[in-house]
Amino acid sequence: MTGPQYREPRHPPEGVLSPSLVITVFVVGALAALVFAFLAA
Repeated sequence: MTGPQYREPRHPPEGVLSPSLVITVFVVGALAALVFAFLAA
């Protein structure tokens, strides 16, 4: 537990999770739209 905390003391969790969360939501939304369009077609 001391390793990660000592290596990244200046990087806030939100700053690292925000871009990843946005990308994940975008990808999941795109996949859901493709699946929905495929099933609806």
